[in-house]
Amino acid sequence: MLMAFVTDDTRDLLARVFAVQMIREIDARELKAQIEEYLPKASQQPVGLGVRVTDSRIGTSFPDSLRDALNRLLAAWK
Repeated sequence: MLMAFVTDDTRDLLARVFAVQMIREIDARELKAQIEEYLPKASQQPVGLGVRVTDSRIGTSFPDSLRDALNRLLAAWK
């Protein structure tokens, strides 16, 4: 269900980025092939929360786009 949500272009981009984060949280590596297939089509449109969520003291950051979120997920799984 999460991957179907991520690939649904009618859904809000920010919500789709959160869905990618949920995939990462549950470590759904069985979706890796689907993610790699969808990656070239993923939006590069900037997304954000409207506030700065990066904290350089602890190294947190929020993905810049859906494609960035997917790339970060794949990098974490390598």
